[in-house]
Amino acid sequence: MTLVVIIGLLAIMAMPAFQKARIGTQNSRIANDLRVFNQAFENYVLEKGGWPKNADAGKVPEEMGGYLNPTVFEGRTVVGGRYCWNYQSGTYEAGIALTGSILDDPQAEDIDRIVDDGNLSTGSFQKDGSDFVLIMEP
Repeated sequence: MTLVVIIGLLAIMAMPAFQKARIGTQNSRIANDLRVFNQAFENYVLEKGGWPKNADAGKVPEEMGGYLNPTVFEGRTVVGGRYCWNYQSGTYEAGIALTGSILDDPQAEDIDRIVDDGNLSTGSFQKDGSDFVLIMEP
């Protein structure tokens, strides 16, 4: 019985470290996805001279065939939700949104520190309503 209690205590003590590692992995994955997508859209602009048309959440814009891996862009993210290409959305000209996720502001700020300035109100990674957006053209 004592052994079971000791193992239980050790498991309880390890949980915060496990949670921190899981969140760190999620943050790195989202940041990496955004960098890859950013590069693909930038390559498209350099070759075509303009941004592709708007697309629904979880859908690669038709014009981006060959530029983006649809498996990653169209799949669910590690924090739930989907990526969405927004062109001429109103608050910015072009950006990649993370929509419908369970991402909270503190975790989003950690991602922002990886890809931008750590402030969700400024820079290229911002909160826009309930979405988080990598703004490619303000």
